[in-house]
Amino acid sequence: MLARIPPRYAPAISLPPYSYVPGHDLPHPVNDPRGHLYTQAHQAPEPSISPSVLSTLPTEPTSRRHALAATLAADPEWRFALDLFNGGFYWEGRNSQISLAPARGTVVFAVFSRAQAGASMLC
Repeated sequence: MLARIPPRYAPAISLPPYSYVPGHDLPHPVNDPRGHLYTQAHQAPEPSISPSVLSTLPTEPTSRRHALAATLAADPEWRFALDLFNGGFYWEGRNSQISLAPARGTVVFAVFSRAQAGASMLC
């Protein structure tokens, strides 16, 4: 049976050449100069969603959840983090999602929940 390839949410961004699993022979993506994220990790990313956008979300819980979902769905960084996770790049997806959290304030719970799920897949 062939493995089904999940649909991509950010197909314009290439997936990494390998999925890093701690304790294996592949270079650490960030700390090793041979790692596939080494040069990117040493550059400060520009947040794609500013905290001011998040501060304009409705206060009523249901409306806030819907507006937050729409805001995240429009965020290419968030969509790429989902691609990483769905493609089995759990370490990369976890780190990508954690790096999104500071710029998104109220999204932190959703981001860290997904990031922890990715971390648990590494064990």
